[in-house]
Amino acid sequence: MLKSYYTYFLVLAMIAMFSCCKKDKPAVPPPANPCAGQNPTTADFYAEEEPEQPITTDGWIPYPTDTVSGCNTWVIIAKQDTPCTYTWYIGSDVYHTKSVSLYYGTALNLNRDTFITVTLMVQRTPNKTCFPNDRGADTVTKKIYYRFESQSATRGSYQGYLMGNPNDTFTVTLLPWTLNPNYQYPIYPLYLINIPRGCKGWLGGNGYSEVGNKEINFSADQCVFDCPNTRQISGRAMLGPDTNTITINYTYYVDTINSNTATATFIGKRVK
Repeated sequence: MLKSYYTYFLVLAMIAMFSCCKKDKPAVPPPANPCAGQNPTTADFYAEEEPEQPITTDGWIPYPTDTVSGCNTWVIIAKQDTPCTYTWYIGSDVYHTKSVSLYYGTALNLNRDTFITVTLMVQRTPNKTCFPNDRGADTVTKKIYYRFESQSATRGSYQGYLMGNPNDTFTVTLLPWTLNPNYQYPIYPLYLINIPRGCKGWLGGNGYSEVGNKEINFSADQCVFDCPNTRQISGRAMLGPDTNTITINYTYYVDTINSNTATATFIGKRVK
């Protein structure tokens, strides 16, 4: 009986000893994927619109677009970042840089169907390790459309409110390049209503307006802007991605004596 107990405790001691000596092996991380973050050779690009003469109020912000106002500059930029060669075919012109800045001005016969065809070809050493079918070359063709400033997508009326006061709604109207028979200039870059609220008038002549397809920078003084208590106004209007919403940031004089200014932001949704 004593021998049985002795044998039992000996077995327990051995188990305990081996349990203490046994060490957990550290987990071995999986090998790194050499193809992580890699892409096959793919040609793609986007276009941005910039004003003809980049003067700013709140600051012109370039934005991706396939439609450009006729008197503005447009910049096309290749998306491929890895070392490669770029070849652009734009009309009869050929370029070999990652981005190209172009200005046609009045050289085009603008209408709603006017467009420029742009082809980009990219070439690089093919990555056969990760993409066996990679040819090391790819081509893409897109159209960039031109419009008169009067056809800007910003044109219209928007129901909305000033930031911080969403329950007090009113309508703002923007009419780019509108006929004005009453002043020195027959056509002004922008006719603006209710920015600031209760004001209206033509912006241009003694100020300026940079009109893009989805963005407008503007500035005007009292000589051409009908707003008794506002000597000057400047700001920026920008459409949302769906072109049915708009944000207008602007600064204006709240009196004509002390030159005190105020800033406001209008947020609206298209109603016309």
